[in-house]
Amino acid sequence: MKTFTRKRTLKELKAFCRKKGWQIDTSKHDREGTDHVVIDFKVGDVFGRALFSTANGRIFGFTDPKSRDGEVHFSSDDTKHEGASWFDALLEAAYV
Repeated sequence: MKTFTRKRTLKELKAFCRKKGWQIDTSKHDREGTDHVVIDFKVGDVFGRALFSTANGRIFGFTDPKSRDGEVHFSSDDTKHEGASWFDALLEAAYV
């Protein structure tokens, strides 16, 4: 299992998403001060939506039902998806 040192800053997360071609929505964070930002991601033939907590670095979300494995609910606290390329990419997005 890969270990990480810290959560990414919002600036780092935005750069990571831009590099991957993922969409990141920070509008509620910017406008209302919420802790979460929304990431629409695609890794291979798996795509979905994740929420990233800028406060604690936790991620959770779901893959689209039309993705390869169908709809999968996940969180960074759950290790059962480790090793799946889409989940590992999300962990890499959230943590350094």
